[in-house]
Amino acid sequence: MHWLTRTVLSVTLSIAPTLALAQSDDFPSKPFRFIIPYPPGGITDTVGRLVGQKVAQDFGQTMVIDNRPGAGGNIGAQLAAKAPADGYTLFMGFPGTHGINVHMYKDMGYDPIRDFQPISLLVTSPMVLLLHSSVSANNLQELIAYAKANPGKLNFGSSGSGGASHFALVSFQLAAGVDITHVPYKGTAGVETDVMGGRLSGHFGSEISSMGGVKTGVKKAIAVTSTKRLKNYPSIPALAETFPGFEYGTWLGLLTPSGVPAQRVEKLNRGFRKVLEEPEMQRRFAENGVDAAGNTPKEFADFIAAETRKFAAIVKASGAKVE
Repeated sequence: MHWLTRTVLSVTLSIAPTLALAQSDDFPSKPFRFIIPYPPGGITDTVGRLVGQKVAQDFGQTMVIDNRPGAGGNIGAQLAAKAPADGYTLFMGFPGTHGINVHMYKDMGYDPIRDFQPISLLVTSPMVLLLHSSVSANNLQELIAYAKANPGKLNFGSSGSGGASHFALVSFQLAAGVDITHVPYKGTAGVETDVMGGRLSGHFGSEISSMGGVKTGVKKAIAVTSTKRLKNYPSIPALAETFPGFEYGTWLGLLTPSGVPAQRVEKLNRGFRKVLEEPEMQRRFAENGVDAAGNTPKEFADFIAAETRKFAAIVKASGAKVE
């Protein structure tokens, strides 16, 4: 047999299984497993169930929600990273698992880049810079001027060292060049109580849970951490209007173990983005203070890389450590 004939035959045989898979793949043909690294009831679980079950329904399958909280999301991420690369195991990533923890843990038990294939960003949620009404500043410029004239006098609470509200404060301090005392709590309830009572100067809170005090006049909303103003509160300026490029917020995104065939990744991406665009789903998101944010696998991978770089500086400046 001529060498060229042998080469063509070899190449044809080598790609035949791949072509057969692409042509005959009936994915999905069994239930999905959606690992969520938070306990039931929170926003991460709520979004996962809303989106996951609707996508599974569209695919004619079921979505088994598997809540695996602990270690800042690492327990669930470890489990997902070791799952079969067939597209049936999904993971709900967030800034901790894919941006922060790599800078705080010596050994997470997984590599957030190497072990995962991004599918799509799902939702984003900015934070609001809030002050107690007793603080003399009434806008961002006055707050910065006051903080610079009185370093360390303002005290901001957070849900805990290394949490979203703590890192939002650190991001603001880095951008504005101010010194504000950080007071970590165990959860958000104590922060809200002490800001409302005037024992704290302020905090960074979520739109859905922290704006009640603004409506009653006990708190003042000074700025939001998104690049654009909030739809529900257009009078509150974005920090990016003063500090171009400033953006900080929580997010949730869909990933699967690395090695999943590209055609399955694309099918999952299309399925989830379709659901994210549905008016009813967007209405449900708005009720929970989050915005739909679907994108391509490549765009989501680039987003994760940028988040990882951003948090390197934030974690270092915060002094946060895993206890």
